[in-house]
Amino acid sequence: MPLFSGRCLSTAKLVGKTALVTGCNTGIGKETVMDFYKRGAKVIMACRSLERAEEAKTDIENRCKDLPDTGKIILAKCDLTSLKSVRDFAQNVLDTEPQINILVNNAGVMMCPKSETEDGFEMQLGTNHLAHFLLTMLLLPRIRSSTPARIVTVSSKAHIRYGINFDDLNYKSRNYNAAEAYSQSKLANVLFSRELAAKLKEHNIEGISTYSLHPGLIKTELGRHLNETLFWGARKVIGFVLAPFLKTPELGAQTTIYCAVDEKCANETGLYYSDCVVTSPSPKALNDEYAKKLWEKSVELVKLGDFNPFTAADPGVKTLLERAEEAKTDIENRCKDLPDTGKIILAKCDLTSLKSVRDFAQNVLDTEPQINILVNNAGVMMCPKSETEDGFEMQLGTNHLAHFLLTMLLLPRIRSSTPARIVTVSSKAHIRYGINFDDLNYKSRNYNAAEAYSQSKLANVLFSRELAAKLKEHNIEGISTYSLHPGLIKTELGRHLNETLFWGARKVIGFVLAPFLKTPELGAQTTIYCAVDEKCANETGLYYSDCVVTSPSPKALNDEYAKKLWEKSVELVKLGDFNPFTAADPGVKTL
Repeated sequence: MPLFSGRCLSTAKLVGKTALVTGCNTGIGKETVMDFYKRGAKVIMACRSLERAEEAKTDIENRCKDLPDTGKIILAKCDLTSLKSVRDFAQNVLDTEPQINILVNNAGVMMCPKSETEDGFEMQLGTNHLAHFLLTMLLLPRIRSSTPARIVTVSSKAHIRYGINFDDLNYKSRNYNAAEAYSQSKLANVLFSRELAAKLKEHNIEGISTYSLHPGLIKTELGRHLNETLFWGARKVIGFVLAPFLKTPELGAQTTIYCAVDEKCANETGLYYSDCVVTSPSPKALNDEYAKKLWEKSVELVKLGDFNPFTAADPGVKTLLERAEEAKTDIENRCKDLPDTGKIILAKCDLTSLKSVRDFAQNVLDTEPQINILVNNAGVMMCPKSETEDGFEMQLGTNHLAHFLLTMLLLPRIRSSTPARIVTVSSKAHIRYGINFDDLNYKSRNYNAAEAYSQSKLANVLFSRELAAKLKEHNIEGISTYSLHPGLIKTELGRHLNETLFWGARKVIGFVLAPFLKTPELGAQTTIYCAVDEKCANETGLYYSDCVVTSPSPKALNDEYAKKLWEKSVELVKLGDFNPFTAADPGVKTL
């Protein structure tokens, strides 16, 4: 370890801030993520391998589990050897993240054998500079609306050794030299950061600071290619010679962290740092013409076209309705050659909010003269402990209570739309546990994600059975109710398994269950059967699997259980004196 190594001593918190770090499975990137997480930030880990990113995330969370006010870590796939992957990643971030306060361009490859990225760029230039250039440009409109913001690019002192060959950036006609190519890419990092600062100033954009830096000589995996590009044993020899000067990844991350969070450099921009202080880069890195030429060449190579990140409007986060619009368009395109298709209407309904459910139901009652089929399909599975807007355990609130309220509010219209069907998607998981009526929302007992999911799915079956019984009790004919198990399906429903079971659970379970997993198309068949098939038109209150009636768990057949759940649900959603079995249909609101 070196005798002196700069440290970031800032105690600044990042609560409410969003940071994005590339290449952070290991090394200084991982240490940077952990520091931001400790400060309370939401940190997006942009990594090529989601499996290794999950390992890093779990390790960070375990090491910080006893610390107060930690943030949140989100994983996202971004392969910097592919501009398509960079574009897809950036679009996903723009669709989902309302702000980006810190961008750390950290990922890199060093002195690798001659190879090319997917787009034909020399590997080090493509990965270390061009991919980060494109990523920064695509995210800049969002960063501009997230000020104060910082853009930190990890370079290296190796940038001083060589220049940039603009006539043959990608070694198409000259002999490849791994050290030269690495130096070229790191010089590009410094030039990019300086020119970015200049262009932000040129466009009168305030509140965004840019930084490039040398992290020091660090004991990481970055030098893994030395044996191939220098000589056999080079990595070991160099490691031995440089041992007294090598930093740990934690110390190596300090200058990155300093540039990203420290108050002392908040108003500095376009400068180059080492050991948490400003230092001079090479003369070539201070050459403005060099910087402008690299910028123009980079714009050309990544095919930025007419897109101007300094003036382009922030597209805003993609709403759920925009995603629904994409699904609608896809369905219409796939069905465009079919005769007598119907019509798709989009409407916002957030099942984690009873207010949203009420607003949606009122909108439907105001505009739709009939409702012949209601499919209560939405759901969340085995998520970490969290609550809906109304304080309900997330799975019970989303999977059961929101659908219970929606059905009750729409029932007067459904009663005037007979024949009608109400289909509720449950799961075979309902058989595993019961319902704890004394603590439905895990206020006093330890949370168990599997138990909470099972409870919500048992509630679905009990609700459907009791609804059938109450319709019969009120002599209401022409409405049939159904609950069902759709099967094991290959969807995003299991996205939380790694968090609530164990690291890698989603992959392990997916592998084990692969022979039994249905496509979404096959998984929807029992729902469709219950909603439209003539054979089950006169059946009601039953439970289905693979388009046939089957027996649910004994608890799901317990009438007292069903009645108790109904009464509790009426109380929790605050239905009050409203009786959906006798209330008059309010009718469609006229113009």
